[in-house]
Amino acid sequence: MSASKPKIVVDARMINAQGHGISLYVQQLALGLSRLNLSYEPLYLVAPDCPRDSFLRKMAHVNCQIPFLHPSELWRLSAEIKRLGPALFHTPSFSSLWNYPCPHVQTVHDLNHLHFGDFAKKAYYRFILLRSLRRAQAVVSVSHNSALEIRSWLVDHGFDLEIQIVPNA
Repeated sequence: MSASKPKIVVDARMINAQGHGISLYVQQLALGLSRLNLSYEPLYLVAPDCPRDSFLRKMAHVNCQIPFLHPSELWRLSAEIKRLGPALFHTPSFSSLWNYPCPHVQTVHDLNHLHFGDFAKKAYYRFILLRSLRRAQAVVSVSHNSALEIRSWLVDHGFDLEIQIVPNA
């Protein structure tokens, strides 16, 4: 990591051998960022079960023992982010914290869990994700349709903001 560029921490803990939409999105995001001359340096949080041959293991990364979407991440991840001291934290999924120790960018792919999730997932969206979005420096989604739906949900909860579109690879 260069001392001259600010550090941006990207949560990549969801990447494992199973592969799924959000993990593919994050891997493609990392690959795309690696090809750019950035004014910052990405540092990826990777889980112990991130495949050894993953592109992210070749990038600047921290092995993170905090399980993805485990209730303990609500306090443990905040402490880890604080320890790393980034200028910005990017959560490229709906995984959210109550409080962040630095500015953050939040990606929301869709409101699937809000519509089809159980009570716990709906409560998570209403109380944790919504608070995270309100405090985010930027909100990102993967399609115009998702962005419109998310924006409508936010307006229904008393605030309006622009949502940036970063399509899936």
